[in-house]
Amino acid sequence: MNTKTTPNTISIGTQIHNPIIMEAKAYLKENFGNKYDIEPHFNFIIMAMPDYRLKDLEQKLDVFFNKKTGIELKFGNLHFEEKQRFFSIPIINKDVMNIHKDLINLLNPIRDHYIREKDLVRIREGKTDELEERYIYDYGYLRVLERFIPHITIGNIKNEEFNLEEIKTRLDSILSNLYNTSLKVNELYATFIEDAEIQSDYKWIWEKTYILN
Repeated sequence: MNTKTTPNTISIGTQIHNPIIMEAKAYLKENFGNKYDIEPHFNFIIMAMPDYRLKDLEQKLDVFFNKKTGIELKFGNLHFEEKQRFFSIPIINKDVMNIHKDLINLLNPIRDHYIREKDLVRIREGKTDELEERYIYDYGYLRVLERFIPHITIGNIKNEEFNLEEIKTRLDSILSNLYNTSLKVNELYATFIEDAEIQSDYKWIWEKTYILN
């Protein structure tokens, strides 16, 4: 059986307009080559989706979000992922995971078993583990269910030489007033894009904003 691939992806999330997070991202950009320099945001789901399903996608999301009220995001403490030298702020409330699962169940039936072109490359190059590979084929993305880790990206370290403890101390000094606080979100976006290697190169095809009750 031939694997069906698409460059198109649907992402659903919210912008986080927060100057504290922007200051932390700018610190990593200016000093350590951070490539994650777009506006802070949080995604409930990212999924491969063929372009001929765009109308069906919009109809399903219109019904889904018409019934939703505002969502609370609770911020955890700074997290560092060593392999990718990646900093993030975890989102730690259970409602986020419930919405993630609801959106998977809603949209996966219209994905028609397509996967992202770059995920097929990852599989063929041996860059995914067994569970990630299964999730790519079953759900159109590798970071779903227990591999879905809700977070807001702060950035990564591109420099070869750095003092990790100094960086963590500086980021903590910037972000500490955010830790263990909550943000009520009443506006979400759904974005249909043509994928790229880095976020700033994505090609926007369709976008819609949803105002929650």
